[in-house]
Formats: sequence, C-alpha cells, structure tokens
Amino acid sequence: MLLIRRLSVRLPRRSDDRGGALVAVIGVAAVLMAFLLLGSTMVVTSFRYSDTSRAAVQAQAAAQAGVAVVAAQMTQGTCTLPYTSSVTPKYSVTLSYQRTVTGTTWITGCPSTASDVNRVKIVSVGTASAWSAVTRTVETIYNYIPFIPGQSIQGSGAAVYGYGVTDSTITNITITQSGTSSPGIEFRSGSASCQTGGTIQGDVILGAGSYQSPSGCTINGDLWASNTVQVGNNSVITGNVHGSGSGSPVVTIANGAQVNGNVTSSGPVSIVGSVGGSVIAGPAGGQSTVSGSVGGTFKTAGTVSVSGSGLPASRITQNVSGIVTPTPPTVPNWVDFAYRHTDWANPSGTLWPEAVPATCQGPDVAAAINAATTPTVVLADSRCPLGMVNLTGSTSNITLKTDVALIADAFDLKSLTITSAAGTGTHRLYIVTPDSVKDASPTCPTPGLTTKIENQVNNDATAPIMIYTPCVLANTGSTWWGQIYSAGVGFNNSYTLNFVSMGLPGVDFNNGTYNPPTPPVPGHLDTVFSTRNISG
Repeated sequence: MLLIRRLSVRLPRRSDDRGGALVAVIGVAAVLMAFLLLGSTMVVTSFRYSDTSRAAVQAQAAAQAGVAVVAAQMTQGTCTLPYTSSVTPKYSVTLSYQRTVTGTTWITGCPSTASDVNRVKIVSVGTASAWSAVTRTVETIYNYIPFIPGQSIQGSGAAVYGYGVTDSTITNITITQSGTSSPGIEFRSGSASCQTGGTIQGDVILGAGSYQSPSGCTINGDLWASNTVQVGNNSVITGNVHGSGSGSPVVTIANGAQVNGNVTSSGPVSIVGSVGGSVIAGPAGGQSTVSGSVGGTFKTAGTVSVSGSGLPASRITQNVSGIVTPTPPTVPNWVDFAYRHTDWANPSGTLWPEAVPATCQGPDVAAAINAATTPTVVLADSRCPLGMVNLTGSTSNITLKTDVALIADAFDLKSLTITSAAGTGTHRLYIVTPDSVKDASPTCPTPGLTTKIENQVNNDATAPIMIYTPCVLANTGSTWWGQIYSAGVGFNNSYTLNFVSMGLPGVDFNNGTYNPPTPPVPGHLDTVFSTRNISG
C-alpha cells in the first residue's frame, strides 16, 4: 500500500519550454553557418586576390617583354610587324612614329625611310589569365636615328677624258653641258687639234700636250695647255688661255681669232687677232709681237713689238722679273675600275641582279638589256670572254625600261638607236670594259680590241650613256648623250656630245679615286625619350 501510494504521488509540473530551446539551437546554428560562410568568402576572396595579383605581375612582365623584343630588333634596324606572342601571358605590340615635317602627329606602322623620322612609339599590351583576363599596357617612346641611304652613283669628271691620246684630230666636235663646274675635255697626255668648226662647252685641259685650231673652233671656257697654243682664224675662246710650253712664240692668236679673257704664257706671244683681257708673258724672255688688239695691260719678261694702235705703250711693261710660269691644273690620274657586283646596288642596299645574254650576238645582248625592268647588270663578258660585243643594226636597238650596266671586253656600236621606253622616264646605260689591274693606268684586256662608236649611233636625253674603257675608243661620228672615259679617244668625223655627268659607282673622276660605295645605314632606335604604364 505504501508503495502504491508513493507512486501515486503527483510530481510537480514543469513549464513547457521545448520550443524556446529549439529556437536557441537554430540561432546557434545560424551563427555558426554565418561564420562558415564568412570564412569561405574570405578564403575565396583571398584566393581571387592572390590570383589577380599574380596575373597582374605576369601581364606587366609580358608587356615589358614586348617592348624589349621590338626594341632589340629596331635597335639593329629591323622592323617586321606584327609583333605578338601566342602563349599566355602574351604581348601584342603596336608601333607609330613621328616626322619633323608632320610635327606631333603619330603615324601608324614601322618607321619610313624618310630622312626626318625622329621618334618611335612602342605600345605593348600584356595579357595574363586569372578569374578574368588581366592586361597591362606599357608605352615607351624612343628617339630615332633615321635611315641613311647608300651611296648612289655620283656624276663627276669631264665630258671626255683621255689618258694618253695619240690621235689629236678633233673634227666638227660639239660638246654641250649645263653649268661650267666640269671641264669639257681632259687629256692627261696628248694634244688636241680642232681641224674644222666645232663648239666645246666647258674647259679644255691638256696635261701634257699642245693645242691648235686652224679655223673655226670655239671653246666656251678656259684653255690650258702644257705646251704651245695656236688659236687659228675664226676660232674663239670665251675664257682665258694658259700656255706653259717652250719656244717662241708659246701662244699665237692668229688673224681673225678671238680670246675674250686673259692670256698667260710661259714665254713670248704673237697676237694678230684680239685679246679682250690682259697678257702676261714670262718668265722666259724674248720678243713678243702684237699687231692686233689687247684690251688690258701687257706685261712681259722680255720685250714687245707693237704695230698698229691695238696696244698703247702706256699699258706695256717690259723686262719684268719674277713672272711665274702658268701651271695647268693637274689632270686626274686613271681610275682602275674592275667589275665588282657589290658596287652595283641601289641606295636601299639591294644589289642589281646579274643577267647573262643567250649569246654574245648583238640581238641577244640587246634582248637581255631590253628585258630588264629593275636596275640590272648584263654580263656579256661571261658569255663572250676576250671578245667583241657587236651591237649593230636595228635588231640590236635598245629600249631601256630601267638603268642597265653592260659589261664586256670590247664593243662595236653601229647603226642603232638607244632610247628609253615611252612613258618610263630617263634611264641610264653604263657600257663598261673592266680594268682589273690596279696600277693607276689603263690596262686593256687581251687581245686589246678597240671599242668603236661608228656612224648612225644615236641616243637621246632619255637614255644617256657612260662609256668606260681602258682601251682605245674610236669615234667616227654620231649624236650622243652622256660621258666618255677612255685610254685614248679620237674624233675623226662630225660628232655631238651632249654632256651628262654620269660617273661610276664609288668613283670620283674629279680627283681620280675609287672607294667602294658606302652601304646604307638602316634607321634605328636611339635613346629612351619616355616610358610609362597607361590605361587601356
């Protein structure tokens, strides 16, 4: 009974708080979840920040690498767009440049060969991968040394140069030229005898020879002779006359002859014609004679006999000491010009290609010349060594489309026309027999054939011709535009040379020297002007 009763005692009642506990549990769980989410976000953000920072460094390095790659090439004068890399992190580079003439304007692309390019801008975009692509842009501006072209062929020398002239006869020669900076004729040794009418524009210089013009020759310039001078009837020298030979008289101005300038002689003179300027005769003594007219004074180391009124006594001074013998200008020595392919190059440095004609016959040689559309060397000497190239007749006519150098051991030109193709402008033909012996004198290739310009050979102003030969050049009459440089030259028929100063690669005919042509210098980067990171 007792047990039963205890069990039946009712325990105290608890309040019903089970719902509150659940709320507390849920709250704690929510807080824990918030901390977990916050921690996860912080971890993810941390990873993203770290990845983006790494990519930014990579992108910056890639951009700088792009600048370095381009700068390395352009410092050496090379520019080959596009400049990109394909493996991430990668770069992509754009170029632009400035010219003095365009001021601050940037011109897109590799620098031109203009002489006033002064700055180059390299913009390199580096790209790396992260949660999204990351880019960095570096801009570097360099000062720039512009392209310097190679040496082009420079004109120099006389209209006609003869090293050792044995045929002094000049018949009906006409030499025209623009300006008077170069002499019309230079003979290092040899005399000149102008037999009939002709006009020589420019100076005539005879380094070791005499001059005579029996009648009708005109020199529109000065005459220098290391020996005697005889100016004949109806002959005119518009400049000065210098004679430094021996004998009496050294200088003769015949009846009807005219010298507009001064006369300077190493000894006595005879003046029957007229001298517009003054006369100096000496230091050799002796008696000079004047029956013509002298416009200026007359000074002599000897005496002078005057007849007529062309020279008043008040303008005469005799027995003068200390007169200096006139010394002719030194005629430049011979230039040995061998064939070197590297001489024949464009100012850009591109070599002229070599072409070998099918045979050494005129039509085939002409065909090789006519086929050239870019500056070309036609090597006829390799096809017909020690032989003559005969360019004869209409089948050998030459129509230039570009500049051409024709190389052979000897030439015979007759009855043909040389011109430039219509509408293509002016082109030059260089006819060259190489001199491969370096001895400052002409060495004609064996068997020593004479190069000939025969009758009815005509070119025009669109196709000037330079002839260089260490052999004798025979000229029997034509109309010619260009220049002649030879061991010896004769003019035995009517001949007109319209002087065009052409020259040869690396040669200065004015002073008788050859130096290999200067190659071009590519434009290239100089110092850094500025560098920075830019947006975009």
